[in-house]
Amino acid sequence: MQKESNLTEFDAYSDGYTNALEDAVSFSGDDARYFADYKADQLSSIIDPGACAKILDYGCGVGNLSVAIHDHNPNWILHGFEISQDSLNCVPAALKSQGTFTTDLSDLDGNYDLTFLAGVMHHIVPENRLAALNSAVEHLKPGGKLVVFEHNPWNPVTRRVVDRCPFDENAILISAPDLIALFKSICLTQIQRNFIVFFPKFLNFLRPLERNLTWCPAGAQYAVIGKKPDV
Repeated sequence: MQKESNLTEFDAYSDGYTNALEDAVSFSGDDARYFADYKADQLSSIIDPGACAKILDYGCGVGNLSVAIHDHNPNWILHGFEISQDSLNCVPAALKSQGTFTTDLSDLDGNYDLTFLAGVMHHIVPENRLAALNSAVEHLKPGGKLVVFEHNPWNPVTRRVVDRCPFDENAILISAPDLIALFKSICLTQIQRNFIVFFPKFLNFLRPLERNLTWCPAGAQYAVIGKKPDV
């Protein structure tokens, strides 16, 4: 669901996506896997890790986050949607053998317990964002959760990462209030907003404090969570 002009960009970077991402985040002292694990932990606080939950990675790219989620929660059933076939070809075969990973929305089910978009919205032109979220929600079961992880445009370090990342060249960041407004416009309920990722590696001794800082807009990223109505 990224804007059409970016499709060839993601195809071009599919083979080197992880290396480009590692380079963009390297100054933080952490690797890309740290940020994937971070989001996997966040999702584990929303859906019971022990449950046999059905999860959709909407805009899964090369599957880095899906891999981390599977490692954290092997009981979950993971599916993925991605418009770039070249990116989808890079998803590990072991992961694809256990779930549906596709470029065709009609291949997906309609009863996911949770659908998430991680770093996807800033690649969608603003006028198409509502349609993308509607599409993601359509695949949730009643009462299912939608989670969107995004870069925080209020954080100058985040803007530096985006500027360093070649496949973010055309990115248009979205603020948490604007994303919450979109959630409300598609009638999601129980909306929550959590700021996340506060301390670089050299301050990792402070990271236990992050669970108490979700209110603070200084986080490098944020997550917005909403529930699809039960009926």
